[in-house]
Amino acid sequence: MFPTEQLQGLLLQPFSFVYHRSDVHVMVYMRDHPKYESLEAMIRLREGSDPLIRAIITLHDQSQVDHVNDERVVEQRQREGLKREIHFRSIGYKRTMEDGIVRIQLAFDSFCGEPIRLDFVAAGKTSSRWGGSINPGQHARTSSLPVMFRARSTLAGKRSRLLIAGKEYTIPRFIWIPFFFTGLKGYYSEVFDMAVFRSGSRQIRFIEQPEKGVPGERWRYAINGSEIDYVITARNDEHMDIQSVNHHLIVTSKNGRPALRAIGAISETVASGTGHFAAQFEPPLPLPSLFGDPLEKKEQSDAAAPSAQVLEGRFSLSIDDRELVYGKTTFRENAEEVEIRLLPGSPRWAALRPITMTAKIHGGTFLLSTAVDRL
Repeated sequence: MFPTEQLQGLLLQPFSFVYHRSDVHVMVYMRDHPKYESLEAMIRLREGSDPLIRAIITLHDQSQVDHVNDERVVEQRQREGLKREIHFRSIGYKRTMEDGIVRIQLAFDSFCGEPIRLDFVAAGKTSSRWGGSINPGQHARTSSLPVMFRARSTLAGKRSRLLIAGKEYTIPRFIWIPFFFTGLKGYYSEVFDMAVFRSGSRQIRFIEQPEKGVPGERWRYAINGSEIDYVITARNDEHMDIQSVNHHLIVTSKNGRPALRAIGAISETVASGTGHFAAQFEPPLPLPSLFGDPLEKKEQSDAAAPSAQVLEGRFSLSIDDRELVYGKTTFRENAEEVEIRLLPGSPRWAALRPITMTAKIHGGTFLLSTAVDRL
């Protein structure tokens, strides 16, 4: 299916994205803070160690700052070249239940050094009725395309409190039925899945490449100071299965060159089981390559798309076989660079977050830039 030379210099996974399943997600909005709009935390239980907690402060300009209680995770994220601020913080965490109502207590210091104390008491029991896909609003609007799904959820109850630097900030009322129910603008969710396509820059250099393209051979890349392997696990006349520590790729042939049909990722927690994320492309996306004569590349581009030299297709993003985002892809290639765009069409909020990935070649290195376009 693939001549061996086509597997040399191949950029298998051009997108910068992560997928995680959290056991718990808790979030509150606040009123009258001069800088902050909301606070949220994603909590993943771990066997034999403290929970992994990522607390996020969203500012009024919709930028976000991460606070993570694991130094190794922070160092890894910093090496990835993301356009997002992240800090290591010790985070106090306590979860209790009373008559089926959950209470979450969080304590940490913000990126500005302010003590933050959240005492979240749910308004009621969680229900799948309040689960489903999530609209991120304008949060991180210019730096990410997030795909989120919660299995069960409930609102914040009126006993919830938020203190920043010793001052209490009101959590706005969201639902009020006099004498019967009060729900504040805050959420507690269980089994919370999130995949995020992220803006940022990466440098990718080849260390090892397949010689014959047979199962067991690998591509080894150096990416922003870290190394990652993509191993061929299966191959037939129609496609090739390739596995890294985080991703499963299905690569096939399109217009006589390797092309990406699907990317899969899994995330497992001790409490919530295994979640599955998939990005699928139809027709498959051509993959950028370091090698090949520039004139030959141009001729291949012209043959594939002789008029505008742009290939168009469709993509879908799914969590546990639920299609949550879909839209159009474009692929443009010339002798200097490759441009891949994801143009969401549905849901409406996603259409405001188109992704553009540009790959340029400098010597034996790919220079990748991913941006969320402004509309």
